[in-house]
Amino acid sequence: MAVRSKPPCNTCKTQGLKCDTKKPRCTNCSTNGNEARCMYPLTLKWGGRPYKDKTKRIKMPPNTRLVDGVLMATVVKKEPRGTLKRKDRKSIRESATPALENMTMVKNFGELVEDTHGIGSSPAAQSQAVAWTGQAPLPRLLKPMDLPGLVLLNSSAQYSAFFEFYVCETAHTFVPLHKDAKSNPFRTIVPRLALHSPTLMKIIMAFGGRHLKQRLRAEQEDQCYALEEGHSDLSVSSYSDKLVKNLEKQSLVELIRQLSYAQNGVDDLVLACVLLLASLCIFFSTDNNKWYTHLHGAEGIIIRELKNHPNVEQNLLKYPSEEGPSFFLRRWFAYIRVIGTLSSAHFRGSPTQDYSSLKIEFNLPTRPEKNDEMDGVFYTNGMEVTVLSFLAQVANIVLENEISSMHAPTPALFRATIDLDYKIINWLNVREMSQEDNPEATSSGTIGTCFDDKLRQHSILRATNLLFGLTGVLQLRRRVMGMTHESSMVHDLLCRMTNLIELRMPTGNNVPSCLLFCFFCCGCELIEESLAPRRKICLIQLDSLIKDGVESALHAKMIMEECWRTSKSWWEVLRERNLEICFAI
Repeated sequence: MAVRSKPPCNTCKTQGLKCDTKKPRCTNCSTNGNEARCMYPLTLKWGGRPYKDKTKRIKMPPNTRLVDGVLMATVVKKEPRGTLKRKDRKSIRESATPALENMTMVKNFGELVEDTHGIGSSPAAQSQAVAWTGQAPLPRLLKPMDLPGLVLLNSSAQYSAFFEFYVCETAHTFVPLHKDAKSNPFRTIVPRLALHSPTLMKIIMAFGGRHLKQRLRAEQEDQCYALEEGHSDLSVSSYSDKLVKNLEKQSLVELIRQLSYAQNGVDDLVLACVLLLASLCIFFSTDNNKWYTHLHGAEGIIIRELKNHPNVEQNLLKYPSEEGPSFFLRRWFAYIRVIGTLSSAHFRGSPTQDYSSLKIEFNLPTRPEKNDEMDGVFYTNGMEVTVLSFLAQVANIVLENEISSMHAPTPALFRATIDLDYKIINWLNVREMSQEDNPEATSSGTIGTCFDDKLRQHSILRATNLLFGLTGVLQLRRRVMGMTHESSMVHDLLCRMTNLIELRMPTGNNVPSCLLFCFFCCGCELIEESLAPRRKICLIQLDSLIKDGVESALHAKMIMEECWRTSKSWWEVLRERNLEICFAI
């Protein structure tokens, strides 16, 4: 039996004929040969399932909720008696927001951190407590639906552009392998933490926006623009510059306000904000001494955290090797602390005592790592934990020698310097020989392009590992032992370092920013006429970093050229010019 349809077909309706509305073709169209044009109008009906029982509801488990179709657990937390409600706390904090113009509070940032009470515990400190008590603490929970940083990110297209540039470009400058890195915590962990902290999100956006501005400025210096285009670019750059400065000021004010509330626990989000602010100051060589102020504040957070664990040795940070955001932040702090000491020339009285109060202990592996066992720490820092521990010992010797009242190192310090020099050189030589004896250790299970790419990555990491170690030896021989430029030990060491930079380091756009410290220390010592032809090796690397938007590389180049012109050491130039810079990128 034919299916009937109430409205006539389009052909019968146009010709004014009576349609019997048969389907798929009516009788008139079938008789007149208009079968191809016989079509009925479509009638849209909404509902899908009209007989569905809409009274049924899914039974939800207790303390859960649906967020975009995903079942989420709600953290139930009882507030202690006497605490304010959430709305009351929010209104008080908003009313207590200081003006952006009142930036004098930044000078007391380190003191503010040390005076803060109620600092929350972290997995890094808890792991040390477990080692003494044997009891594992309860893990901290983050609400997955509470993402205030994401709301801020989506509030402006310019914010999103700054954040995207940080994730896609800026984060890769912190690691030696750039986009080929196995795991880059600056690209993964830091942005994820920023989703829970609007303050950290603002610092990331300011970092990305400022780096983008420097990158565009470096590109425009090599090109010619019309006058009209120049005015257009200038207006956009001026607007972005104001936006970046505003983000930096807002993040500083918010961070100080968070630290000023005694009832608020200083957690990993605050520590991440302080460390990223220090890195921003280092990356762009901002106002004098700001990086040191932020680093001093981060040290105060960690010291206060350790004091909350009576079973943990005070003022002793054990270098963690575990994975996770909290452990990464402590490794990040240790890296800036060590490299910051080695690249600094000013060791003042009172801040120096606080700066050196926290000791870092390294748990070194019992056997050397094989080529195919390079962990995330190696990929992030560009050196093994053993090399970083050597640099930490070098930093302690340099610090002790600088703050000593004597003009020359004591006999005990001199003996310790010679012993450490021998240990580092011997360890590096043995490490290189073991890797050269087994060059195919990195190629297990790889063929073709994968083999070449993996072999290239390991070759770069081996070179950066060696360069960091040799830089520590150079500091011992020049800054502590007082060897001159004419010394054969210094001359041969510089030749080895420049050969390593020229033959085994990436060039062009792939120059690692984390090696700026090594390029600077090596280049500034090329004062002798016999080493003058090797200066261009370091200049090429610094010019590549300058084009990449690393503003501190420009300051490093200026100081390096002044060392060549005046035949002075770089720490003497920094003291004469009263510069407090750092290259711990």
